[in-house]
Amino acid sequence: MESGTLDLSGATLSGVTNIVLAGGVLKGTGSVPGDLTVTCAGGRYAASLAVTGALRVTGNLVVDAGSPSAPCELPLFTFGSTDDATRETMRAFAVTPALDPSLKARMACRTDAFVCRIMPANLGILLIVR
Repeated sequence: MESGTLDLSGATLSGVTNIVLAGGVLKGTGSVPGDLTVTCAGGRYAASLAVTGALRVTGNLVVDAGSPSAPCELPLFTFGSTDDATRETMRAFAVTPALDPSLKARMACRTDAFVCRIMPANLGILLIVR
């Protein structure tokens, strides 16, 4: 994918084994029966993919977190298995909320999922004393 927006909402990507994200925005919730390699070479990722087989991610994943007003978790990938290199890539990647740089974000690597935890930087308490 090099430009535009590809919405995977409700899609089952049968036979797809490789996604190259070179530009544009990949969004929506979809599934991939089997193994998948995601190569990140630009663009933004705003999707949630359920991969039944092995997941491999290379490059710098740029997460398009939108502009949430409250803390939230974005499920990026669920998977049957993944390799150590992908786990290291996902742990070490610089979470880059594409649309709102004031967001604070970090990756959570679970047994069967990669989840991006988003915390709006502008959360605070308003205290009115009379």
